[in-house]
Amino acid sequence: MRLRTPVPSHRTVRAVTAAVVMAAGTVLAAAPAQAVTKAYYLPFPNGVSYRVTQGWEGSFSHTGSEYVRYAVDFAMPAGSTVVASAPGVVQDSYFSDSWGNTVVVQHPWGECTRYSHLSSRRVVAGQAIKQAQVLGAAGATGSATGAHLDFKAENCGSRYSIKMAFVEHGGSLYDSAIQGTTLTSRNRPPAVVRPVDTVGMFDPDENPSFHLLAQNAAVHSKWAFELGAAGDLPVTGDWDGNGKDSVGIFRPSGASFHLTNSLANTGQSDYIFTNGLG
Repeated sequence: MRLRTPVPSHRTVRAVTAAVVMAAGTVLAAAPAQAVTKAYYLPFPNGVSYRVTQGWEGSFSHTGSEYVRYAVDFAMPAGSTVVASAPGVVQDSYFSDSWGNTVVVQHPWGECTRYSHLSSRRVVAGQAIKQAQVLGAAGATGSATGAHLDFKAENCGSRYSIKMAFVEHGGSLYDSAIQGTTLTSRNRPPAVVRPVDTVGMFDPDENPSFHLLAQNAAVHSKWAFELGAAGDLPVTGDWDGNGKDSVGIFRPSGASFHLTNSLANTGQSDYIFTNGLG
């Protein structure tokens, strides 16, 4: 069961598909589906900075093979969090004598990214992942001479490394230009935008009530029902697990939730429980 944080009164409430609370008078509209855009972010969490120790065609270990020619090494201490550069599906998660602990992610545009020499792995082959999802931790496994992250984009079939660009860095990734540069990540999970099916208002006055409007309806509420008492706060969430959000109230005086499954509610709560301090 998922619960949303109670919000102040006189707020509009959106129910049915997602739990969102907006300021009174705000108009909510369905958002069109968006295509996935090719974009690679730095493979560590938002706001974190690491130094590049070797770029493309670096003389230390990124020459002599198409598998490593366009790899980038980051000086990440052992145990540092490694995240997905872009969304996709884990193509492989394995250990080898050369790459050490390695995760390979295939992205919607048909390219893969490889994260190598990890101290640990947190994902398995076939797992769908989001941008910025934790894949594992940096380390020095395999043939690494010290703790770092070896990152590259590659052809998913041949495994040859390919050129790419980081969103956070518009310059060259060749070793002569990037070695020693510290890069700061802006890699964070994307905001989830879901269509709006219902908007409405919670009236917290003497007889607290929900007034909910079907999308594109004219003026009158399609659903209007009393729920709660004076001083209660509205909440929304998918308490019955059907993938659609319902409404309810939080009663600060008794630190209790009163939740319903139905929009056409008669004022009775389907679930009542205490959680927290009054």
